[in-house]
Amino acid sequence: MSEEILSQDEIDALLTGVDEGGIDTSAGESALDFSVYDLSSQDKLVRSRLPTLEVINEKFARHLRASLFAMLKRSVDVDNGSIQVQKYAEYIESLNSPSYLNLVSMLPLRGSALFTLQQGLVVKLVDSFFGGEGHEPKAEAREFTPAELRIADIFVTHAMQGVRESWSKVATLDINVVGTETNPATVSVSAPNDPVIVNIFRIEFDEFSGEFHVAIPYGMIDPVKDALLTTSKAAAERPEASWTSAMRKDILSADVKLGCTVAERDISLRDVVNLSEGDVIPVEIPKVLTLQANGIPVFKVKLGRSRGNLALEVISKTGNGA
Repeated sequence: MSEEILSQDEIDALLTGVDEGGIDTSAGESALDFSVYDLSSQDKLVRSRLPTLEVINEKFARHLRASLFAMLKRSVDVDNGSIQVQKYAEYIESLNSPSYLNLVSMLPLRGSALFTLQQGLVVKLVDSFFGGEGHEPKAEAREFTPAELRIADIFVTHAMQGVRESWSKVATLDINVVGTETNPATVSVSAPNDPVIVNIFRIEFDEFSGEFHVAIPYGMIDPVKDALLTTSKAAAERPEASWTSAMRKDILSADVKLGCTVAERDISLRDVVNLSEGDVIPVEIPKVLTLQANGIPVFKVKLGRSRGNLALEVISKTGNGA
């Protein structure tokens, strides 16, 4: 069966044809085969009636990008991706096991949403958190380790804060995890045939990308539909100049801690114990040093003097420099 939906022009033409007698409405073979259209699909309905949801997702993606930078000490890209509407049973069947699923309450909205992390994304988060070499994770049919669950929980905490802030113009939400599962088949936040709005966020680490989903039962947003309809899509997609300017000002005025390691020397504990006043530890100072901002390498520098003080001369940006 085709998944096409009648456009407004087609509906108007159909009604005009019925009124003018151009379309035979009697029993028998119709001039149009209505069986080729699926009028039950709600995907276009949701996207056309809830444009503010796309704006909310854009704000969430920006928040998550900043949170992951603070968490992992490295830049990752977060694509706000797509909004899909599926039957709940179809969505659950599309998930691999294991996945890290969190049942999340979003009071005063009734029911629970589902925050889902793919297994590969969880493994990659752990690898990056502990300074791994960035190998692409392999999908394995195994349980999550305690370390993976801990890092996934930290991620979900950041995600809940991001959802709370990105929805703040629509509703004040009290968001909490009410349960976690790793087998999609054991999770139920909606009836099998009820639609869910699946917000897909793609998180990219160099050559690897994984998905994080926020799945919200369609009936859950009923209390805030009016708020979601207050902003037209065209206006909502234009960033507020004052907000952008204020954010830029705050970022540029943020305090950061600069640090530079001038010299290092390996020495045995025995030698340290035997040190006494006046002893000299010889060191070699590299010609080029690395200046760090909050622990992130940003500039290559030289050690020197300026106006009688020790100083660092900036030579170039590092590969990770902003």
